[in-house]
Amino acid sequence: MSIQDKLIDKVRKLLAKAESTTNQNEAEAFMAKANTLLIQHNLTMSEVQTEEESSMIEDEGLEFGTNSEEGKWEGTLMATICNFNLCQSLLHTKMYSKGGTMSIIGSPVNVESVLHMYTIARDTIRRLARKSYSDLRAEAKRINVGYSDLELSKMGVLPYRAVYIRSFLKGANQGLWSKMQAEAANRFEDDQDTKDKYGLMVVNNKEQLKQFMHDKYSNLKTSRQTGKASCGAALRAGRNAGKNVSFNKGVSSQSTLRLGA
Repeated sequence: MSIQDKLIDKVRKLLAKAESTTNQNEAEAFMAKANTLLIQHNLTMSEVQTEEESSMIEDEGLEFGTNSEEGKWEGTLMATICNFNLCQSLLHTKMYSKGGTMSIIGSPVNVESVLHMYTIARDTIRRLARKSYSDLRAEAKRINVGYSDLELSKMGVLPYRAVYIRSFLKGANQGLWSKMQAEAANRFEDDQDTKDKYGLMVVNNKEQLKQFMHDKYSNLKTSRQTGKASCGAALRAGRNAGKNVSFNKGVSSQSTLRLGA
């Protein structure tokens, strides 16, 4: 057995231990050791994984845009998370339809990671958006007793609910993008050599994604979202919420595999 074969075997054993343990701390420790070996020896997950594990898959059918109050923000949220986790998202819509479905393309473990992160971010941000508006509404009602929501909105005291919610969600997407971009930039800032090696690993995965997209979606078209009325206060509140989303709770132990994919 060659030195590289021994290293690959060691990485596989570490990944197997991470997958089998029920202790989150142990799983993270095994994953960290595996990723360290990948980086130190310039290995990619495609060399470690079996053919089935390293192949590109497409997870389809996740709905978005079904809540008219929220718009189609879930599509942007999914695109953000995919961008920083070596996956590609596609939105499938029909003319004049309110929403549609999403596809996530990537290696099996990265797709799984993206789905976990998306669910956490979507549910957290949606809850915070509604709470933020509820708190604002309660304060407006306290100060302006006897006025209806519509009257307060016409007076400029209380934003229209749909405008506030959509603006918050848009800001949260922007904040999450900034958070994930900063984390990606800082991940290996103390070791330039490691950053170079990591970059090579990312390129390999992107080439697989590019080929998959070319083979299956050669006639893919893009569209632009139309502008909507927005609320500055909600945008700012949303950006702050997005920057503070935590993915630690509920993410599967496999999620950290994306670092070496």
